[in-house]
Formats: sequence, C-alpha cells, structure tokens
Amino acid sequence: MNILKLPRELKDLKAIQDSHHKAVKQNMQIQWRDFLVGEIQDKLRKNHNFFEGSNEAYEMSTLKRVITRFEYILNTYLREFVKISIEDWVSFIRHFTSPKLSNDELWRVTEKPCITIHLSVKKKSSKKGKKKEKGKDGKEVEEEEGEGSDDDDKHRVIYKPSLQECKDFILNSMDMICESTNIVTSLESDLMPFLQKEAKSNFPINKEFSWVVDALKQLNHMVDNNIGEPNELLTKFKEFEYVLNVDKKALVEDLFKGGENGQKKSLEEIEE
Repeated sequence: MNILKLPRELKDLKAIQDSHHKAVKQNMQIQWRDFLVGEIQDKLRKNHNFFEGSNEAYEMSTLKRVITRFEYILNTYLREFVKISIEDWVSFIRHFTSPKLSNDELWRVTEKPCITIHLSVKKKSSKKGKKKEKGKDGKEVEEEEGEGSDDDDKHRVIYKPSLQECKDFILNSMDMICESTNIVTSLESDLMPFLQKEAKSNFPINKEFSWVVDALKQLNHMVDNNIGEPNELLTKFKEFEYVLNVDKKALVEDLFKGGENGQKKSLEEIEE
C-alpha cells in the first residue's frame, strides 16, 4: 500500500494494474513455462526422442511419464500462485472497507482511502442531434435523433468516477487473474512438435471456479455494504441540483428585483 501512495485516481490505478498484469503474464510465460521447456529439452535430449512421430510409441515411453511429472509440478505452482493472488486482492480491498460487527466481521481499516472520487457536474446534452445515414440512392441524408431522457436535459451532480466504475475496477481483477493463468499452456505441445499436441491451459480457470466465485462474493459484499453513505451524500447534494439548471439572470431578478409583475419569489417557488 505504501508503494502505491494512496489515494490515487481511478485511471492511475487502472494503469498500474494493467502494467502489473502484463508483467505477471510475461513472467509466467517466459520465466516459468518457457524455462521449463528449455531445461527439459536440454537435460533429456541425449537419452530421449523429442521428435517422435508416433503418438502410440510416445504414450508408452519414459519421456511421456517425465513430461507428465513436470506438467503436475507446473500445475501445482500455478494453483498456489493463483490462490495467493486472489486472497491477496480480497485482503487488499478489505482494508478499505468498514467491517460489520453485527456480522462478526473484524479487520483493520487503513487510514487512507484507495480511490479519489470527485463530486462533479455533468452538463446537459442537447435534446436533438442529427445523424447522417445513407438513403436508397446512396446519398447521405440527415435525420434528427429522438429526444434523450429527462436527465440528459439538465445539469446533474454526479460522482466522477461513478461508484459503479469503481466497483467494476475491483471485480475485473478476477478476469485478469483468469486470463494470465490460462495463457500458460501444457508443456507437451512444445516439447513434442511432431505429434501436434493441442495447446491446452495447464490450469484452466474461469469465473465459475470456486476460488473466483468465493472472491467475487466477498468483494461484492464488501462494496455493497460500503456505498450506502456515499450514495446518501450524493443524494443530499442533488437536493440543490436545481440551482444548476435555472437562468441566473432570471433568478437574481426574481429574488431581488421581482419578476415581470414586480413580485419577489421565494427559493421554494423558484425551485418549483
């Protein structure tokens, strides 16, 4: 956590995570798998035939048993690494959430937040826009698009990034773990080129895998239990959203000079 220098902007955290993901993928592919393939070929090529063309002869050979043993070793390392990576990420996120003592939850909460979230204003968009489409004769024809939603017709108070974007960032880490693990394929496909073995993942994993399911459940639970107060704060600011959408000149005239009829209006009347 100290290395990250928190809190950080979400885009910065995404960039750091992407860089780490690429480094891990490269490390697993080159320093783990490719290193094993090279070492096995170098140490065993004098006594074993890596250019065997008969699958039946290969299945009955000592080389098959040796390669299978290394496949299990690689699989064991991958399993341990994936499990630790998942547990570390869940533990990392947990330190930024408040435990519910009523659910027998208890852990240390870090003093610094993880993500910087700004209270911002989303400007209204125009009601109608024009889009170009090709007609039957091939010529471009301008057509008016339909009206947007009511929210698009006014300035709105929002969080930037949104709470959903923050949640997606937290959950998408599981996709990255699955992706980097699945690129590490079986050793046989490279060690026995003439047999044309299919390159399958040594340790296939997806979002239905029990470790991932459990991690996503915990992450969702922690996030959902800690966005209530931020949402309440946003709701309070939205109560004054109407100020962003009034004519400033008309507001001053109504408050201090009176409108066309000379009668001053209250804030409640202006809000309506």
